[in-house]
Amino acid sequence: MTEIGLCLMSTGKFAEARQRYERALDAKQQGDIQGRVDHESLGSTMHELAVCLSSIGGLRAAASSYERAVEAKKQGDVHGRVDRASLASSLREGASLLRRLSRKEQAKAWERQASRLGY
Repeated sequence: MTEIGLCLMSTGKFAEARQRYERALDAKQQGDIQGRVDHESLGSTMHELAVCLSSIGGLRAAASSYERAVEAKKQGDVHGRVDRASLASSLREGASLLRRLSRKEQAKAWERQASRLGY
């Protein structure tokens, strides 16, 4: 479902993309057949939702989605492995958005976290 969201966003259909991302989040939160949640995948979808929301002017909602993406990605995949590059990407893009919302201190903290990850 996230691939469809990306396609919809690329054609400017942001409202439809948002619905796809939200459905994908619901499905991913259910986990796999054994109930395990891939938090990295969940966080990546939250990140894409944030991009979508910021594209339609929902900056506060986008910031919240970035915050959720970062927290999810910190938990890693179903085996607990953290994708440091992916986490750093969410931190940096989230920091950029936080600056737009005049949340400069939080943005600085996120940029420091991304730097510590080496990305």
